[in-house]
Amino acid sequence: MGRNPAENEKNRAKSRNAILTAAKKAFARDGYINCKMSDIAKLAGMSYGNVYWYFPAKEDLLKAILDEGFSERDNILKEASALAGNSIEKVGYIVDRYIELYLDNSEFTSIYTSLLSYGGPEFFKSVGFDPEPVLRGQDELLLGIFRLAVQQKTVVSIAPEALSALFLSFFNGIMLTYRDQIGKLPPAEIKNSVLRLIGQESVFYV
Repeated sequence: MGRNPAENEKNRAKSRNAILTAAKKAFARDGYINCKMSDIAKLAGMSYGNVYWYFPAKEDLLKAILDEGFSERDNILKEASALAGNSIEKVGYIVDRYIELYLDNSEFTSIYTSLLSYGGPEFFKSVGFDPEPVLRGQDELLLGIFRLAVQQKTVVSIAPEALSALFLSFFNGIMLTYRDQIGKLPPAEIKNSVLRLIGQESVFYV
């Protein structure tokens, strides 16, 4: 007796996720440029043809990974913006979720930052992904939270744009430079470090 449509859909989703997981690992480990679809198929434990059935080109895999990664960050910022609490709670929420996300999905940051240094925004556009509208939307959400934090005097009194740059530079920098070691760092110490950077002393040891 054949599988029903729900089971088929479940198996397709499982196979697609396995391919994406393998691609993230391969792109982060070996670099997107150096990877071949056959490398990803081997890592996923699937045939070459099966991978191509889900993703006809390597660019399609990269776009799916970028869409997923940016969507996760977008959701964090939207959730923080919608919180009923004050700026301390909003910033703390972002820090906690970013640490959680970067620990669980460090490959995305490694892939994205390495390709930024390789070809920048033009490279992403060449493979059919334009990050600029997404980044503008996320920047506005983060800036809105930091504007509130400056107004409520829960962070150092500098331009919100500078606070946003410091915040993002901390996470991108630590993930790019210390990706293999970050899992050994206590999350509380990472949180204290980033909060100290933006001057939110009132929650250093909460």
